[in-house]
Amino acid sequence: MNGKSCRGNSGFRQSSKTPYTLRQIPPNSSSMGVPLPVPLPSPTRAGCPGCPLSWESDTFWSTYPFHIHDVNSRYNPSYSFVSLSPPTIRSAKCLQDCGTPGEPCTWCLTLPHDVEAVRDRAGLSYGQVRVEQRLNHDQLSEKIEKLKQQVNGMKLEKLNLSRSLASARGQIYEYKMIFQYLGTHAVPGIHRMFPNALKFGWGAKMFFDRLQEAFSGDYIPRNYTQYEIDLAILLYELGGGSAVHAMNHSIFALPSRQTIEPYRREHRPKPCLSDVNVLTISQNISTMFGSHQGKDGKIRETPIKKCGHTLMFDETALHPSVEYMTSTDEMAGFCLEHVSELETLLVGKDTRSVEAAVAAVKDGKVHIAQEVTVGAIAHLARDNYGAKPIFVGPSCKKGDWRRMLEILQSALEAWNNSPDGAAKHGDIWIASSDGDYKRRIALFMLCMHSEILPGNPLYSLICDLVGFNRRVGKNNLVMDMDYRHLFKRLCTLLCSWLGMLVNGVCVNRDMLVLWFERLVNHDWSEGSIESLLHPKDAQNVSRAVQLLLCVVEIQTIDKDDLDPSEEAEFEALCLLGKVFDSLLQPFINPGLSLSEQITSLVTFAHLACGLFLQNSTSFMSNQLYGDLQTMVKAAIMMVAQTQNLDPLLDVLICLLGDNPVETLFGRTRMKGGHNPNFGPIEFLIRVASSMNMDDVYDHHPELEKKPRRLNLVRGRDADHVGPKQWRGEISAGSCNLKTCWEAGVNAAEEILRKHSVSEPKSFAEHFRKAADVDLLRPFGGKYPALSAENDRSLANVTAD
Repeated sequence: MNGKSCRGNSGFRQSSKTPYTLRQIPPNSSSMGVPLPVPLPSPTRAGCPGCPLSWESDTFWSTYPFHIHDVNSRYNPSYSFVSLSPPTIRSAKCLQDCGTPGEPCTWCLTLPHDVEAVRDRAGLSYGQVRVEQRLNHDQLSEKIEKLKQQVNGMKLEKLNLSRSLASARGQIYEYKMIFQYLGTHAVPGIHRMFPNALKFGWGAKMFFDRLQEAFSGDYIPRNYTQYEIDLAILLYELGGGSAVHAMNHSIFALPSRQTIEPYRREHRPKPCLSDVNVLTISQNISTMFGSHQGKDGKIRETPIKKCGHTLMFDETALHPSVEYMTSTDEMAGFCLEHVSELETLLVGKDTRSVEAAVAAVKDGKVHIAQEVTVGAIAHLARDNYGAKPIFVGPSCKKGDWRRMLEILQSALEAWNNSPDGAAKHGDIWIASSDGDYKRRIALFMLCMHSEILPGNPLYSLICDLVGFNRRVGKNNLVMDMDYRHLFKRLCTLLCSWLGMLVNGVCVNRDMLVLWFERLVNHDWSEGSIESLLHPKDAQNVSRAVQLLLCVVEIQTIDKDDLDPSEEAEFEALCLLGKVFDSLLQPFINPGLSLSEQITSLVTFAHLACGLFLQNSTSFMSNQLYGDLQTMVKAAIMMVAQTQNLDPLLDVLICLLGDNPVETLFGRTRMKGGHNPNFGPIEFLIRVASSMNMDDVYDHHPELEKKPRRLNLVRGRDADHVGPKQWRGEISAGSCNLKTCWEAGVNAAEEILRKHSVSEPKSFAEHFRKAADVDLLRPFGGKYPALSAENDRSLANVTAD
């Protein structure tokens, strides 16, 4: 760098053409070991001495960016070095001459500010310096080291990827082998091997080896799920040990008989052969509801939440035969009504008792039973609501209501006193029947002997229900008639010649044929209407519901083109349709809440009462009217009992009736396959098997093929009205009985006024006429249900 000497320092002047000399920077000042040329003046003239460079001497050579002084660098600072030892710099605008000898000129005095910017930048990490040309030796070294690490990391990543790729190719080959093997070999229990592979961390090779071992029979995956165990139990109950053995050795590899044995319970009830024995009934209660031995040999107690229960009785056909019971050395098969004519049922060591029994049968003193009476108890709960038989007695159907009352009382006594009965599970709230006349009388004697009065825990819940019959039995027991049978009996009335008299119009099958043809939503043919009104199977519940719903649908017919006579028929059919709709909806519409169900049933009860007051038995038979009102009463009492026990519990109106015991009968017949008939001992065996099937179906209802004749509605949604499928809010606490009662009464009175039914104008006034006037006794006095008149609703109905 050339410059002029400062004025006043002539003693230090040198020629302006004297060139700078290059000093060699020590090799260790550069990471490359290449000397960095720095222009320095050869003898400094007397004048401006420059400005000392403020820099740490220990790090000067490694932290100062010397290359920024390159003449071609765009970041060349506004100064240059005069000396490197000690570091001295001079401004590019240096005046060379200054007023004070030995002092820098004014331009050089400003250099510390420029140096400060360079020094601050040198103290940063390389990543914080935007321009690479401004990096010093240390920063460049740091960057190079970082790049080396990145390169090494990329090399390692490449190596790992190469190894992973090689491993993946190997696994793909192994998985292809597995896929090919599964495509050509039926491996038993393959679905259980995948959970094992996940649990034990098998690789592809280990899994392939296990597949080969399973195919050859050297490996059997035994991690059975509960579903497979239940399926094997169901298979055993339906097909026996041979079926289980076959499926155990099939590709499905279901559990063997030895595996499922600890999961099965022995539910075989003991029959009452010689008399109605409370002790025998108590033993059956313990068998059905007591604790059981688990898989590990310990006694298991099922978690129990108390709820209400239904006691139900029904009969099923029995093959008339006398059989020998090896467990008790007794003869089984004589009717319970007349078996007292025999001295003993014990066989003993000779044939005297057998010969005496033969003689009694020949003389007509004792009968061989053709039916078996079954008493069962069912939970009124969303789960485990199947019927569990506690009484089994052969019958000749020649007994009276007193014998039935004795059986009912014995069953209740056994349940109330058994440690596995009411104390553990809860009281029996309802005694249900299918409408049998003798059983109806027995139920009236059992369930109507006292009245709910102040002090009763249910009094505050039903005291404001005007017209509600408050007569109950012990522990507030009420009776119930199966609503499915009631639907069928209503259809029997409709399809009869006498029909049902509504507002002076006789609604019978001939009228219904004409009106059904006008329904726009049905593609009727003569045969389909005929099959609906004259069914081959009078016990088909879904057919009965369809018929009643068709009557309900008549309300949708356009009445503008009707003549006066047709208008009267149309009004009567619309009124009857509203009666049927209020009866059906609580049982077939799973979206209804409990309040809506009770309101609808109360509406039906008062509509039926109004029409019965107007037309008496021309509307419906005494017995059918009484049974319908009994069913509504049972539903309301069921709500009150549940509210008293636990308002959070659900109230399942659909569980009213004795359908669970009929389901039990269906399973016992299905168990027989091509031979549905059974003797007394075979019936007990099938009942025990049906109990195990009931446990399976309770957890897996989709496995059961239910009889179409017992479904409320036809089609794919036929089973969607069971307890588990009910979607509405049905907790007991959600229903206010008084509010629902008043709403139902108001709705009924409005409907009756609309259809010109003049009496009663007010149900409240009607029921206050006398103490013995209520829904069950609309005329007061004797209960219509106990009438000795012929029941028209049973004309074409036979027992199930």
